[in-house]
Amino acid sequence: MLEFYADQTGTDRFSILGGPIVDSNDLGAIRQDFMNFKTSQGLKASSPIKTAGWKDDKRYRAMQKHPDVPELLTECCRFIAAREDIKLLACVVDIRERKLDQDQTDYFLIQNTAKRLQFEVQDRLGEYPGGPVSKWYVAQRPRIKKGVKGRMIVDHPGSKKERLWASHYSKVWKMAARPFTHLLHLDSSLAFEHTLHCEMLQFADIVVGVIRSYLQGGPDERFNILIPRFRVPLHGNIIDGYGLVFDPKPGVLWKKFREDHPKL
Repeated sequence: MLEFYADQTGTDRFSILGGPIVDSNDLGAIRQDFMNFKTSQGLKASSPIKTAGWKDDKRYRAMQKHPDVPELLTECCRFIAAREDIKLLACVVDIRERKLDQDQTDYFLIQNTAKRLQFEVQDRLGEYPGGPVSKWYVAQRPRIKKGVKGRMIVDHPGSKKERLWASHYSKVWKMAARPFTHLLHLDSSLAFEHTLHCEMLQFADIVVGVIRSYLQGGPDERFNILIPRFRVPLHGNIIDGYGLVFDPKPGVLWKKFREDHPKL
């Protein structure tokens, strides 16, 4: 079972949803190694890590006492980047350029990330929609679901938004007009957890925080560290459109990425 853990962050200009894709069979080893990493950094194994909002939250006392939090977060990125059992996936929606409200933005984020998670499952299993590729993108009757091989877990967005997000995901899962979006291998329900108690969502928080900082023109060291971990298609080496998705493409933010990383 593949699991995609996602967190959301953004500004009034853009919104990001993303995080790690992991095989459930690898979760135990990843979590144990991350707990060992925390203790090596002077934290408790159970201490949560977060990129923002930790300074005034007593639940993050360990971070508040850490002598060099920026370096801690950089080391977290190095930890993630060193894991062959982790792939990263994130979608960036340019709210201003798209002229969307928040509800529409949330829908686009869920649609784009869920679709790429479906691609990842297909690539790993070698199970694709039936018929020639030319038919995958043509409206037709709903395809037969192929069994649950992956699921999407997001940081709890709050009780008011949980139902809305679940509704968005359900709509995408059932979508018939665009067969390439069909989540043929994915669970029909969106799952929710809390970053405070979930190491994978702590990774997700770090990932989207790094992307946000990069897009805002901040230091790009952490972003460059994480780039190799973004998922790519099996038969290629291009990140854009697979592991780091920009909507619209091409757009202002997409062009920034292409200019900064022309070889990708």
